[in-house]
Amino acid sequence: MRSSRPAGRVGCPLKAGSRFPQFQHWIQDYDNVGKLTDDQGRRAFALVNRATRQALVSKSDGLQLADYKGHERVDVSMLWSLGVKLASGFSEVRVLRYLSRTLNALGGEPIKKGVRVGIFNSEPHYDHAIWKIDRINKGDPPTYSVQ
Repeated sequence: MRSSRPAGRVGCPLKAGSRFPQFQHWIQDYDNVGKLTDDQGRRAFALVNRATRQALVSKSDGLQLADYKGHERVDVSMLWSLGVKLASGFSEVRVLRYLSRTLNALGGEPIKKGVRVGIFNSEPHYDHAIWKIDRINKGDPPTYSVQ
């Protein structure tokens, strides 16, 4: 995903294989979230770009990026939770307040360079709607890899 605010505020372009791979590392951050969980008991987290320190924010009209100051406070619009983990290790990334809304490659497009990512209805068994958290380097916080 790109580090600048999307023009139409509908989604953020995903840039798999980018010349700037550091902009593709998204940290699952728990600062100042405490023990907050979703309605199904899954832990809340912010999704923060490692290079820019901007968080994905869920808005009624799509996604935005906002400066993240997790050590000060975390707005509920920055919080997400994971859906059920599938056998493949993938799961949905869900808007904390609306579990039926998930991070999704818009238009059912496969995850590839240039695809727009936004918020859409839950589709837990489709490739464009499930994500996997992998550690990029041992000892680092979990980061989202584009798979």
